[in-house]
Amino acid sequence: MFLEMKGITKSFKKFKIKDLSFKMEKGEIVGLVGISGSGKTTIASMLLKLILPDSGSYLINGRNALSIKRKDFSRIVQGIFQNPARALNPRKKVSFLLKEPYLAHGKSPDDLEIKRLLESLSLPKEVLNETPNNLSGGQLQRIAIARALSLRPSFLIADEPTSALDPTVQIQIIDLILKLNRKEKIGIFFISHDLNQVFYLSEKVIVISEGIIMEMGDADEIMKNPHPYTMYLMKGKFSEANREKGKCPFYSICPLAKEICRDSMPELKKTGENHLTRCHLL
Repeated sequence: MFLEMKGITKSFKKFKIKDLSFKMEKGEIVGLVGISGSGKTTIASMLLKLILPDSGSYLINGRNALSIKRKDFSRIVQGIFQNPARALNPRKKVSFLLKEPYLAHGKSPDDLEIKRLLESLSLPKEVLNETPNNLSGGQLQRIAIARALSLRPSFLIADEPTSALDPTVQIQIIDLILKLNRKEKIGIFFISHDLNQVFYLSEKVIVISEGIIMEMGDADEIMKNPHPYTMYLMKGKFSEANREKGKCPFYSICPLAKEICRDSMPELKKTGENHLTRCHLL
């Protein structure tokens, strides 16, 4: 097992991640999907150790990830984000931006290594002399990915990496992520509100609502027998009027909801060979 989160909780004033538990094999792509505010970016931040959980365990290759030194951790786990322009110094040329991760770790990158990065991401060598403000959104995202790959990590956290891009470039970045996984054997935790992207890329999928896992398992099994909340994400809003909140996070707008859904939280139970669902009605 490459990565495991078990019993993770994180509380804020008006939001809480509750009992987050999942596993990833080496080189696997796992998708995380949910509506805005469901906790996707909080989970990404905990995986990157940008925020720390209140309780629970986070293991990488059997080691406590929270005790791994930051420099060592960054060689294993890297992140790519929604807005690459905010992650890149607008005053520095791309040549420096690509060398910076090496320099931060006391390495001296040679031109061949930089050339390899450019070629792997379909970037022309001419971008090396440009600053970020002269490049397109797709080029900026590729450069952000190149920086993340420079230390040859085993695992990438991709938090909404295409949402700021136009549809054509989105497809290019999705195909690039898939190529990196297949060629470099990099594990990827892909976070999005776009179910089409998540199910296209991912072998396994986690669906969350209000910081709680509602469903997880093999992507194919979820597609065949989705949780009502996952159906909601696939099809858009239901026509039923909102109810008061219930113990089930989805109770207020679920068209199938019963009294039991209002009064008790369903357990995450096995509903397929590799499929867990939190629903009283399945």
